[in-house]
Amino acid sequence: MVKSLKPIIVLLLLSFCLWFLQPVIHVWAEPSSETVSESAEDEEEKTEEEDEESEEKEEPVKTETNDDGLTMPTLNSKSILLMDRDSGKILYSRNPDKKMEPASLTKIVTCLLAVEAIEAGTISEDEKLEASKHCLDGLNEESSSSGIVPGERLTVKDLLYCALLGSAGEACNVIAEALAGSISDFVDEMNERVLDLGCTGTHFVNSHGMPANDHYSTASDMMLISTEAMSHPLFAEICNTPSYTVPSTNKSDERVVYNSNALICSQGIYGGNFLYSNASGIKTGHTTAAGYCLSSTAEKDGVRLMCVVLGGGTSIRDDMATDFQNFSDTIHLYDWAFENYSYYTVLHSDDLVKEISLLYAPSDDSTVTLHPDKDVSVLLPSNVNPEDFELRIALYEENPAAPVDADQAMGDVTVSLNGVDYGKAKLLTTSSVDVSQSQILMAQLRKAFGHTWLWLLLLIILLFILIYAFLVINYRRKRQRQLQRKRQQAQARMQQKTQQARERMAPRTGKMRDYDSSGRPKDPNAEKHDYFEEFFRNEEKMNKKRR
Repeated sequence: MVKSLKPIIVLLLLSFCLWFLQPVIHVWAEPSSETVSESAEDEEEKTEEEDEESEEKEEPVKTETNDDGLTMPTLNSKSILLMDRDSGKILYSRNPDKKMEPASLTKIVTCLLAVEAIEAGTISEDEKLEASKHCLDGLNEESSSSGIVPGERLTVKDLLYCALLGSAGEACNVIAEALAGSISDFVDEMNERVLDLGCTGTHFVNSHGMPANDHYSTASDMMLISTEAMSHPLFAEICNTPSYTVPSTNKSDERVVYNSNALICSQGIYGGNFLYSNASGIKTGHTTAAGYCLSSTAEKDGVRLMCVVLGGGTSIRDDMATDFQNFSDTIHLYDWAFENYSYYTVLHSDDLVKEISLLYAPSDDSTVTLHPDKDVSVLLPSNVNPEDFELRIALYEENPAAPVDADQAMGDVTVSLNGVDYGKAKLLTTSSVDVSQSQILMAQLRKAFGHTWLWLLLLIILLFILIYAFLVINYRRKRQRQLQRKRQQAQARMQQKTQQARERMAPRTGKMRDYDSSGRPKDPNAEKHDYFEEFFRNEEKMNKKRR
């Protein structure tokens, strides 16, 4: 009986103990205010981090617009640059100057130096090079390869195809050693060459692009490098080839190399889901660190584009195929640009832009009309009216002079819109204009009389002439008055002498005789002259003569 009660007693004691210790356990188990606060802060930080991660994930799907105000398609790659090749206008950019792993886009520079060496005659594209033991330096299981092994001999041309199409890193090392003597010296030449191109965000430490410390580039620099590379016909021809057959060598049978650029080749490693009929060249690149990269060009309806994509990722498409974003982003950009941009001729070569006056030209032919030396075509977005463009004219001489020949350059005309220059042309004369010697003389006289000192001198001379004339006239007036007084005095003396002579003669004759003004004595009978008597006397004389 006692044994059967023991379990009951133990349970009662345990229940009493639990009831008694319940407040203590409750306080002990309850978290402190500091703990609650820290937990709340942790939850807030966690929420903020999740929000930031969510924003980062959602950033590619945000609606973007470019500098022309056009809505961009959805893009996913980290660094993107789209450029019009003819004008250099940037149509879209995302982190263009961010330093990124360029992966196999590095091979563009390696092959550019090789092509330039061929053009310079330093090396021949048919010259055979032997791969040394260093041809595999810096390569690993992630590296692309064309199966070139040490001791194998290939032509420079074959190596270029392996490097640009198959992205063979060992081909780049063989080229590097052949051109510079060592891979390290060749890398130095690579860095010098990109500096010459204006690349300020690029530095290489190998010839093939495998990840390494201090090996980086930017989308902007890759655009400069790609532009230069595509200006060489041999490079453009090679990188735009879908596949190439490498002849047999001393170490290998004939092999086919497919272009890794899925925009132009469906048999490469990325399959045939990204073929783009308008695309050409240039080079792909991929490492785990760099992501998926691509430099390419495309042309449609006269619009020529170049696109560089760095840091692309992958995703699964609706058809369960893998979407390589370096290709899909590039295709989206090309389609968007071809749909929204077109070239317009805003200035024609036969447009009469300005009429200018010419110095020393004949008065009836003193002007000449200017026209552009070429058409000026501008890549315009769909939201811009070509008629809104302005012309800015700059003459080489402020006051041009004759003679001028037909089609002689007299200045420049710049086509601009909202302060941005889009194109430029020289201004040529529509006709010739001869020089006029009389106009030259008149111009020289106008120029001569345009000096203040000359006018001052003429004023002094004129003043001197006026003073001299005044003095001469005044002198002559005084002289005439003096002569007149002398004549009057002489006449007075003559009259006085005549009067004295008369007075002396009067006593002798007893009669005063009258004298005329000349001093001769007057006829005393002159006043008694009978004209009728004289007439009859004359008649009588005439009758006597007739008898």
